[in-house]
Amino acid sequence: MLACAHSKKGITNCVVCHEPSQIAPKHSNVQIGQKKFIPAKKYGPQECTKCHSDMNAVAKRTENSTVLTDSKGKVVNPHVLPATPSHQKIDCATCHRVHKKPVDINRTCYGCHHTKEYNCSGCHNQK
Repeated sequence: MLACAHSKKGITNCVVCHEPSQIAPKHSNVQIGQKKFIPAKKYGPQECTKCHSDMNAVAKRTENSTVLTDSKGKVVNPHVLPATPSHQKIDCATCHRVHKKPVDINRTCYGCHHTKEYNCSGCHNQK
């Protein structure tokens, strides 16, 4: 969970990301030891880039990432995806969850890349 990842880096004040006026009402029913109590909210890139600079800087930080390696060994930077209609729907929250366990990124990508290759022309004609 990103909330845990952030706290490990010393970001323990929730108002860094959350508006103080929204924290109290959403936590009014919290019971100690209860794990799930707040409805999930999907945050867009504008929330993430408040601290994580802009997407170009994020892409630079992950240029050597091998997290997206397909069955043929092709490596794709997860923050530099080809501009396709399907990829336009992807934002930070597609892979990064704040108060939930992270997604299996390859499993998510293989939903469309069903041959486990990051190459559209293998199955589809590019036009």
